[in-house]
Amino acid sequence: MNRESHRRTNDTRRTLIEATISVIAQRGLAGVTTRRVAEVAGTPLGSVHYWFASKEALLDAVAAHVQHATDAGLGTPGSGFDLGAQVGWLFDRTIEMPLEDHLAMFEILAHSVRRGGTGLADANHERIRAQAAQLLEPWRDGADAQLPGGFAALVTLVHTTIIGTWFGHFSADTETLRGGIRLLGALLRDVPRDAAVAPDPAVAADAPVAPDPA
Repeated sequence: MNRESHRRTNDTRRTLIEATISVIAQRGLAGVTTRRVAEVAGTPLGSVHYWFASKEALLDAVAAHVQHATDAGLGTPGSGFDLGAQVGWLFDRTIEMPLEDHLAMFEILAHSVRRGGTGLADANHERIRAQAAQLLEPWRDGADAQLPGGFAALVTLVHTTIIGTWFGHFSADTETLRGGIRLLGALLRDVPRDAAVAPDPAVAADAPVAPDPA
């Protein structure tokens, strides 16, 4: 297969996955049929069966797609010098994910748990927790010195805030959510960054600062 053919086939698979996300967001998992997915994707019905052996395989691909998007969104550290600004950056990356992606992932995780398996949900939570820990690493020593429960408690707090933001994004307006994050940022901004990983002063000068809660 030449490069152009490979690109086209990958585009078809991605189109089917994105169409499935739209169907889930509009109709729930019960509304996901191969015919409806093909109609939304604008592809022949047979393309769904060609790419995905079953509905479960299609849902697994959707989950992997959303997880990859989450990884990409949270995978690049923010430039904030203080911890409060870094927490605000994490919040912004979370709500920038399309609402349809949030809804699709929620439906798939719930479906997995109802079928008696928590592996997907556990893996999803652990991945987000690991990303939060990585992005908060520059404040490990400061958190251990100043916060009850230390760095581990900080990671848990930010991890659960990210998960809560996912759910809050379903119904609460962005500014309401942002107000809570501003408060959290104000409470955390005085935790010192580890000297060994302090940012370049030129970068720090342009870094966002967590505002006082309104």
